[in-house]
Amino acid sequence: MNSHIFLDIFIKNYNNDTIITSTAFNDLYDTFILKSSYDLKTEISEQMLLFPDLKENYLEYLYKRITSETQYDPDTSILEKWIQDYQLQNLDFPFTANSQINEFLDSSMEFPDPKIKEPYLIEAISKYFYKHAFYLEKINILELIQIEKAKLSSDKIFHNPISDLNPIFNSLEGFEIFSDLLEHLGVNKTTINNRGIKARLAAIWKEPTARKIIFKEITELKEYVNYLNETFELNLKSRSLSNSDNYHQIIKNWLEQ
Repeated sequence: MNSHIFLDIFIKNYNNDTIITSTAFNDLYDTFILKSSYDLKTEISEQMLLFPDLKENYLEYLYKRITSETQYDPDTSILEKWIQDYQLQNLDFPFTANSQINEFLDSSMEFPDPKIKEPYLIEAISKYFYKHAFYLEKINILELIQIEKAKLSSDKIFHNPISDLNPIFNSLEGFEIFSDLLEHLGVNKTTINNRGIKARLAAIWKEPTARKIIFKEITELKEYVNYLNETFELNLKSRSLSNSDNYHQIIKNWLEQ
């Protein structure tokens, strides 16, 4: 699972509100804020379909990055004051059904609407709403992650993963180490045809420590190659695995961490 393009974009946009200076909130809400969230949710769904065996690690990675790298959680007391001042109790955020609020959100700080009697509020409301809108999307995504994690926990209760374990692996733990090692080496269905990837797959087999803790002692190279062909839709032959000497030490160091 090495594709985190929209995760990176979401975090970047969450932390950077400079765009609200030159663009009205209403012009950003659907096409920028909600789109950032939608793109990330789509990426999450696609990654979990592509790499079902890595779901748990991926969800942990997502949760850690989003909670640690999003730098702002809004002060809700500010919003509560505006809700009281503008009588927004019966409206949903961002309250555009209220004409006064909508005027602020339709105006940018650089080009304020001259009809607005309190132009200083454009900056205060626009910046806060930008941050609060992203915060709400952050909460939605974290809830999605928790739901998916709960599904995985439920599946573990009613399903024995050992029964589905490919017989080349010596244990479920060995398979999990293999999956984590693939992620560390940047091997996935998106990168599988990139230069150097097949050498990394060969190195996992040829590095003695990795081979011992991941595979059954009786596993043959052709069985490993067959597993790679099925998993990554390849057409490898045992003799076609690339020279892997450059990756042996990398793998050994990672295993010793």
